[in-house]
Parts: sequence; C-alpha cells; structure tokens
Amino acid sequence: MNFEKVKGAFSKTWGMVVTATAVIGVLLKIKWDLAVNGIHDNPVVALLVIVVLALAIFFLVAYMWSGAEGKENKKSRIPPYLQWKHSILIIDDDDGQTPGKGDFLLRLKSYLEENIDESRRDLVCINNITDYRLAEHFEIIISDLVGTGAGARRAIATLNAIKSAYPYKIVRAISTTPSLGDNLRIDEGAVLSKKSKEIFSKIKKLIEEVYEELDYVDQHWQKVQTQLEAKHVPIAEIEKQKDNYYQFVLRKTSLA
Repeated sequence: MNFEKVKGAFSKTWGMVVTATAVIGVLLKIKWDLAVNGIHDNPVVALLVIVVLALAIFFLVAYMWSGAEGKENKKSRIPPYLQWKHSILIIDDDDGQTPGKGDFLLRLKSYLEENIDESRRDLVCINNITDYRLAEHFEIIISDLVGTGAGARRAIATLNAIKSAYPYKIVRAISTTPSLGDNLRIDEGAVLSKKSKEIFSKIKKLIEEVYEELDYVDQHWQKVQTQLEAKHVPIAEIEKQKDNYYQFVLRKTSLA
C-alpha cells in the first residue's frame, strides 16, 4: 500500500469520513432500538445490521482509495512513448511587418514550415509577449530577448515567469547579444546567437531534439522533477506541477 496515496485520500475525503461516521451512528442507534424492544437476540436482525455496517465501511474505503488513485489513472492513460504534434511559440519583434525592424521571424517561420513535418508541428509566431500566461497552451517557447517585452530586462522576467509557472515547458532564448541572458533561469542551456549563419538550422535541430524528449512523457517529467528537487521546491508543489503536466498532455493528445 502506498502511504502517500492513502495520506492524500484521507486529506481529500475527510468530509466523507464524517458522513460515514454519522451513517454508522444511525445504524448503531437502530440496533440499540431493536435491543430495547427485546429482539436483539434475533439472529436475522443482528446479521442484517452487521452486513449493513460492513457494506458502509467497504464503500467508504473504496471511495477513498479511488480518490487516491485518481491522479495515477490520469497518468496511466498516457503510454510511455507517444508521438504527437507539439505546440511551438516563437517570439521576435523582427517580424517583417514592423517599421524599422528586420524580417528574422518571417524567414524563420518559413524555414521551419518547409523543414519540419506538418504532422509534427503546431507553430505560432508573434512579435511580443508581456504576460507569461500567453504561453500556457504551448510546450516549446523560443523568444528573442530584446523588443519582446519592455526591453531585454522585461523579456527575461517574462521567460523566467513562464518557466516558474510551467516548469515542464521547454523555454529557450535567442538574441543578437547572447550575454543579455545571464539572468535567465530556464535550465535549458545557453542563449542562441541570431548572428550565427546556422541559426535557423540550430533552431530546427533544437526543436527536433525537444520533440524526441517530449514524446517520452514519463522520462520528460522525471527530468523536470529532478530539476525541481535540485532547487528544493516543496514536495506539494512538485506534485501539483506533475498533475498539471499530465493534465496538459491529456488535453493536447485528446486522451482525456
């Protein structure tokens, strides 16, 4: 028996315990009334009371255990390896439409659409992000550090907020000045330089590698959990994020 499951079940269903206690009290009262009326020696009545009490306890325990198993059941609907269409959000103000800006984002979008199988990509490109919640429905977030908020500092704060709120998402940064990313706390590696001639192919390679990791749902979560534990994140918060992650996968894969 898993102690954590039982502990979770009891904390979640304390109301049911109170209700069940009341039911048992009523049944005992009935038995007492029967005894007062002089028919407590009737074996049929005694057996009936015992059976009712046993059934009440059985269904209470079954309900509590099903509550403890709930999160595991969600997880069990997801196979160990699941190849699915992953959602990508790319943010860069060089969108080819803003006056005075370049067309980096436009060219990158075209390159990825030509070189990544459509059945495997769900690509969205925007020129600005100021609220971390805009990334809620995406798995992979790639953002420029300058011009994608209120300057470099705001972009870094937004990316850090995304990673903090959704630690299971992949967050990467790109910039013409990679050193601006010194204050990033996203775990995924160095900032990619937009000045590199191979920047498009590097981003494509990054996405394909991430796809492979995300397809192995359980392994990805284990990696995330290890990172959270290394940061001394409370166990309750890790469990919450774990549930959020599997719920996210279920919704995205229509397995819910």
